[in-house]
Amino acid sequence: MASSQSDQDHQPRKESGQASSDGNDPSPAGHPQATGYSPTMGYPPPMGYPPGQYSGYPPPGQPAGYPGYNNGYNNNYPYAQAPPASYYHPQAMHPPQPQVSGLVRGIIAGLFFLVIFMCLSSLIVWLILRPAIPAFHVDTFTVSNFNATSPSFTAKWDANIKVDNPNTKLKVYFDQIEVYMYYDEDNLLATSFATPFLLETKQSTVMQAKLASNNSDHSQAGVGSWVVERMAEDRNSSSGKLTFNLRIALWTTFKSGSWWARHVTIRVYCENLEVGFEGETGNGKLINNKSSDCIVFA
Repeated sequence: MASSQSDQDHQPRKESGQASSDGNDPSPAGHPQATGYSPTMGYPPPMGYPPGQYSGYPPPGQPAGYPGYNNGYNNNYPYAQAPPASYYHPQAMHPPQPQVSGLVRGIIAGLFFLVIFMCLSSLIVWLILRPAIPAFHVDTFTVSNFNATSPSFTAKWDANIKVDNPNTKLKVYFDQIEVYMYYDEDNLLATSFATPFLLETKQSTVMQAKLASNNSDHSQAGVGSWVVERMAEDRNSSSGKLTFNLRIALWTTFKSGSWWARHVTIRVYCENLEVGFEGETGNGKLINNKSSDCIVFA
């Protein structure tokens, strides 16, 4: 009995919950038996975070997309992989530009070709017709009834102007002609209209221009008193001559048959027409009957 009691004392005492050695142990075979120490829960997650919060796998029995499952990403975790950025589109920062319709592009192209066609047509016509501006030449220029006693002033001017049409294929129609008489560059003395006329190809004619000024005639603008005084001083000077400027504006049409016509405004400047008077009379003419060429602008 003593030995039996002693053997029992030397056998390890079973703790509560410990598996029995008689084969009634419910623990599965191959697993270590529990000891008296507290059960081990595994290693804690990195950085001291609660288990499973940053695990890339869902807990057992839960699908991958269950609520609260972060798939291993968290913005608070500085070393976690950032979520994919939204796709950058180069037009996202700019408003969409309106597209030019095919109709507008067709209109622009048509206008472009129309301008090119017109330019080419004008060039071809110019090469064929070669239009030239008529030439003007003062043949005679006389002054009569000249009286410059301030403030009254009277005078008449008569000019014969030769006009040449150098064109071989173009007729020239002078539809409206306005004539101006100036003293000392820009002091207007008189205005009038000349008779319209036609010049055939390679033809010349003489255009007559007649002007008159009378300060006592209130139907027309009078000449300033200071201009009259200057003309009187020049008339009574040792030279006794006065210089006038004849200028003409012509509204002209160049025409070739019935298929081509061009309207042009021509300006003619017949400058520095020096008139010498006969004694104390108010009649004068070009000094030495010297004719003068005119400058033409078109």
